[in-house]
Amino acid sequence: MRELSEKYFPLIEKQLSSSLTVKEFCKANGLNHKTLYHWKKKYLERNKASVQAIKPGFTALSVVDVAKETEFIIQYPDGTRLTLSGSSSAAMVKQFLPAFKS
Repeated sequence: MRELSEKYFPLIEKQLSSSLTVKEFCKANGLNHKTLYHWKKKYLERNKASVQAIKPGFTALSVVDVAKETEFIIQYPDGTRLTLSGSSSAAMVKQFLPAFKS
């Protein structure tokens, strides 16, 4: 069965990524549509099992290629705009937030 899956799984992937219907794909590749459906079912079952093996939950992310220059624009209710550019830290930006409270 492994040899057959190695033969048919690439065909299934090709059919899934094509814009052809199963009937058109089978005709173009000299396949029986029942055979293709059989192997498509096995292909999808195998992929479903591998997707289910991945545990749901949170994944740690890291930021790559962070720009050193940033720009913050704070617009207050009275229309005043404050633009901070350069390497502004969150603490520095935070100090300007209550400046124009009404």
